[in-house]
Amino acid sequence: MRVHKICREELLLTIRFLSLSGSLNCGANNVSFNVISVSSGTTLTLSSGPTTFIGNITSSGTINHNNGLVSFQGSSNIPDSLSLNNVEVTPGSTVNIPTSGTFFVSGNLIVNGTLNCSQTAVHFNGNTQIGGSSVITFEDVFIDSGATLTASAANSNVFGNWYNNNGTFSHSNGTVTFNHPFSFTQNITSVSGVAGFYNLVVAQNVTLQGNTNLTVDGNLDLNLNVLNLGGNTLTLN
Repeated sequence: MRVHKICREELLLTIRFLSLSGSLNCGANNVSFNVISVSSGTTLTLSSGPTTFIGNITSSGTINHNNGLVSFQGSSNIPDSLSLNNVEVTPGSTVNIPTSGTFFVSGNLIVNGTLNCSQTAVHFNGNTQIGGSSVITFEDVFIDSGATLTASAANSNVFGNWYNNNGTFSHSNGTVTFNHPFSFTQNITSVSGVAGFYNLVVAQNVTLQGNTNLTVDGNLDLNLNVLNLGGNTLTLN
């Protein structure tokens, strides 16, 4: 289907399957997609309001988030390098990000289902509050320059590395656990020269290497593992 359309009217648009080879601008409408494929050279501009995905998204073209909310309400595989604003994973839903892929979030991330990103680099590049009832397991976490990441008050797992590229991290009195499933060295890097956490846990057979000064405001649990800060400073408050 070749589409070149701007949805200007207020409407609820439900699309079961769309193979997009033109362009589609969803305006501010409430749009629901089951399965969508965006071809090379084409552009899908999501709604500035809510957009619902129930099935898979494939894309070799361009998807613009339009500062809207994307709600995943089924089982969805999403493409590499997808950039979204506000993201919601509803209870019972699953979102799979490609292995060794990248996912960009510029708004809030609310997960009450399953977000499979344990083999994925997640870049936070706006003002993000993590919320919801589910524990999220990341591979690599990037807080991009100028971004603000406010953590969940619950637990977040990190299988890979933590990079703060001159952004702001607010720990919300939550717990960050570095727990790669195999013997592995995980890194904490902060351009500002200091990384701050509330509860910090080093699990499994992990060596946690701090390439920056480290501040822990709550509990530090090493589980008989190694914390290597080199010549950097550990501050326990």
